[in-house]
Amino acid sequence: MSVPHKSEVIGFRTNADLSDQEYRLVKRNGDSDMDLCGAGELPFGALTNDVADCSTTERSLGVQIGGPLPKIKCGGIITAGQPAMSDANGEAVLATDGNWTFGQAMETHADGDLGIFTWSPSYLETT
Repeated sequence: MSVPHKSEVIGFRTNADLSDQEYRLVKRNGDSDMDLCGAGELPFGALTNDVADCSTTERSLGVQIGGPLPKIKCGGIITAGQPAMSDANGEAVLATDGNWTFGQAMETHADGDLGIFTWSPSYLETT
């Protein structure tokens, strides 16, 4: 019997205003902070619902890294089993060729849904 990989939620510092960005994909920005993940970029993890405006006072926010089934806000329709990537707003969308994916949709999700995904980052190259 296999044991599923346990998800981890870590506190990660930021000086950005992420107060309305819960359940969005984030990336490391190179100076020990995090920012929203851009379109097709490799995500570091997903924000939890513990978000805040950190633009005036840097603080830690909860970021889920790895593990099974992170919740991520959807920016478009994704059918169960399809690979997903970040759009320009850190939301999950159907992956396209030449971009980083973060996993697959566990169910079919509509734009605006809080979707459930596997966590298995990879680069999508079909040609």
